[in-house]
Amino acid sequence: MVWSKIKKVLTAGSKRINLVFVCFVLLLGFCLRLYNLEDYPKGFHPKEALTGYRSFLLLNDHRDETGRNFPLFFTSFQDYQLPVPTYITIPFIKALGLNKNAVRLPFALVSSFSLLCFYLLVRHFFPNEPRVAIFALLFFSLSPGNLFLSRFASENNLSLNIFIIGLTFFLLVNRNWSFVLGSLLFVVVIFTSKISWFILPPLLALTVISVKDKLLKRKLFIAFLIVLSSLAILLVNYFKLPGAKRSFIENDLNLFNNLAISNGINSLRGQDIGANNQYLGKLLHNKLFYLIKISENFVQQFTPRFLFAAGDKDPFHGLSNTGPLFLFLLPLVIFGLMSLAGKSHKKVKYLFIIWAIFSLPSIFVLPTPDEEKSVFVYPLLITLSSIGLLKTKNKLILIVLTIFALMNVSFVFYDGLYKEPVRGQKKWAYGIEEAARIIRDGYPEYRTVYFTDAYASDPGPIILFYLNSSGKGRVAVKNINSINYRQWIKEFGVVKIGLSENATYPDEGKYGLVFTPEDEKKYFKTIGEVFRIKNGEVCQKLVKKKIIKGLDDSILLIYAENETIKCPS
Repeated sequence: MVWSKIKKVLTAGSKRINLVFVCFVLLLGFCLRLYNLEDYPKGFHPKEALTGYRSFLLLNDHRDETGRNFPLFFTSFQDYQLPVPTYITIPFIKALGLNKNAVRLPFALVSSFSLLCFYLLVRHFFPNEPRVAIFALLFFSLSPGNLFLSRFASENNLSLNIFIIGLTFFLLVNRNWSFVLGSLLFVVVIFTSKISWFILPPLLALTVISVKDKLLKRKLFIAFLIVLSSLAILLVNYFKLPGAKRSFIENDLNLFNNLAISNGINSLRGQDIGANNQYLGKLLHNKLFYLIKISENFVQQFTPRFLFAAGDKDPFHGLSNTGPLFLFLLPLVIFGLMSLAGKSHKKVKYLFIIWAIFSLPSIFVLPTPDEEKSVFVYPLLITLSSIGLLKTKNKLILIVLTIFALMNVSFVFYDGLYKEPVRGQKKWAYGIEEAARIIRDGYPEYRTVYFTDAYASDPGPIILFYLNSSGKGRVAVKNINSINYRQWIKEFGVVKIGLSENATYPDEGKYGLVFTPEDEKKYFKTIGEVFRIKNGEVCQKLVKKKIIKGLDDSILLIYAENETIKCPS
């Protein structure tokens, strides 16, 4: 029954060639998201590694790294993490083992399936214009922002894709079970990423108010109540966590924690007091000043430079040299808006309200706009661009746009494949994987391994991930028996994270060192056959040394295997 519904939507109002093209685009989108996941993005972010390691622990011990049985929230060096990204990874760790592909595959698969759902949704909203859905699918499949975020463990992009799937079941399959499944998937969304806390309640409320169909309005209202009650339960439990309020402010509302803004208010007040205008200063320069900053941030969410040209320049949020959307889509989005405005100003208002709701998670953070927190915006603009394309009748404009599109897509893919990995290698902790494998191979022989935190502030999860992926035994985190905000994994097995001038080294036996070129100058007098640790009388004989280079042949890390010896006179 479900397949017949899908088949009907796929074929209705279109020729067979359209169906073939849709299948081709879907296959292309699947391949772009699933091919060679282990090798792109380059490197392995600590956040991903921790998700994989934690899933491995839950699978085998039914406990996380803090010793809790199947908890609702997880700790990390950055923030408290919601449960869905970890729990959906467990079956893939079970099937494929502890490796990078197993961590990234569930996110890529959900994204791939959401492509079909996205097509069906656009087809549902534009039943008389099948080509709107076809081009929207093509643009979404190739979209730099969605494509990049789909290839690693991004909880924000996962929440978008689950929302698209849930909305498809909710609207397209007219069965009671599909309504229940759609509502449950909306609940899953709020257990996936905190950006959905800002988006789903106001979006559902707006839809309930706007929809005219009484049956759909009732279903939406029930879904709204389910989501709202689930979010209330989630928030109550979330804010019971140690430092949860601080975590939420620093990661999701850091606009209100920005010292530059508060210092600016105080400075302006001081100037007013000096000019004997203290009452006017209190009136103009107070916490309401934040409303001005929020308004500025709100306007920035709509800037074409951010959306189509530059993004936010963070290599973990997307390609740092291009926007999350192709530049050639900008004129098409404008054409689409003009087309809708010509038919109904009410539709355009509604669209901008939805755009504003989708932008909420990015409005309250600095720096803004945030490319990853804005993921819900991209399908909306892609659909607009598809409308704009079909409303463009001038052949010359279409020819110019086609040439520009081919050049734009070629540049983005070339830049993303060959240049982006070099630009983003440090953000993606490239090189720590190789160092972790070296440590893993020689692990039983070491008394201690000292690993720098100067290259990446949180290398522990990556090293833990690879030490436990060897199949030679288990390595567990030390001294974590309670949960804390910004939990730093700094010691496990024989590995200690961090170097210092006052570090104590073994007085006998072999030990390992992983450090940066800057560490070498700072902490060691020489690195040769024999070197002396600064501020100490311990001397070392270098047994083995390996240079770990970046994608641009720069020296990222140095691995040294050493043996303590008597200092030469």
